[in-house]
Amino acid sequence: MRRYDGCGLFLCSPERAYMITRGSAPGYDHESWCFSRPERCSGLNYQAGAGLKPAPALTHILTRGKKMSKIKKNLIIAGAVLAVIVLSCAILIVIGYNKYMTLETVQIDPRMKVYLGGGGNSVVLTSKSGDSALVVDAKMGTAAEKMRKQVRARDIIVVNTHAHMDHTSGNTLYPGALVIAGAYTKEEWAQFGKKARYPDEIVETGKEMIIKIDDETVHVRNMGAAHTSNDVVVYFENRKLLMTGDIVFLGMHPALFPEKGTVVGTWLHALDTLPALFAIEKLVPGHGPLSDGSALGTMKEYFTSIRDAIGNDALLDDLKNKKYKGYYSMPGMSGFDITVKTIADEMKKQP
Repeated sequence: MRRYDGCGLFLCSPERAYMITRGSAPGYDHESWCFSRPERCSGLNYQAGAGLKPAPALTHILTRGKKMSKIKKNLIIAGAVLAVIVLSCAILIVIGYNKYMTLETVQIDPRMKVYLGGGGNSVVLTSKSGDSALVVDAKMGTAAEKMRKQVRARDIIVVNTHAHMDHTSGNTLYPGALVIAGAYTKEEWAQFGKKARYPDEIVETGKEMIIKIDDETVHVRNMGAAHTSNDVVVYFENRKLLMTGDIVFLGMHPALFPEKGTVVGTWLHALDTLPALFAIEKLVPGHGPLSDGSALGTMKEYFTSIRDAIGNDALLDDLKNKKYKGYYSMPGMSGFDITVKTIADEMKKQP
């Protein structure tokens, strides 16, 4: 409401516009809601016996007002929907992150422990004397600190299955350790590993390094391009235990970074090759629960089932909403649609 050129109060609503008078100003007829000197208020037309009616210009203003009100209402609804979507995504991220970072310890035997979660999974093997230890993947954040407190050996070797920070950030907690990894360039390592220093020794693609800890023979083998450009696996010969790093994800969609080295085609080759190289009774994936050699087949089937369904939307929907419905994702890093796109893009590049 506002005062309008001495004519009292001007009330505008989506339906009507009125001149509402106050007091006993001369020239106003309170009974009929009209006035005897309408020429003083150019925004309204007066017709005898009909009261006040909007002038053409005011009619245009009112119509525009209705449209603006509708736009405003639609914007409020859109904003509310967007807020719900953002909140839902935030909740999913928190749930996924908490699941991702939860730390669980599994005692394999008196000298070997597997630490699941807290970033990438880890394996720690300690010598009989307790003076030496082999740490495979050092985790990240508070989980890395918790695991470090359990490693009391003085002579430590750290093997990183690959350069990503959820496997290498904890390297800084082992300042005097010998660090071994695949043959990344220093630029790649700086990009992936962030603050973790460049490895002291590297294993070239297709090559293997042997480490002896008491009676255990440990094979450190570079499988080449898979999850990254230089994925290393670690096999404990006497225990028949294979640590795959992120060549195997269980219960979640794999993180794929094709612009930074992921190649699903050669990843599949690695999954085919590993059973022929090692007798596997226990398998520690990069992410997910402790398993056995069948996990290699599970990971392979994930990729091949999606690859074979590309071009068949009904089959893809069935895989997404049934077979892999329970798999969790990390927004922007992993998910069913990300896997489909990555494989489809690779297929387009094939001759």
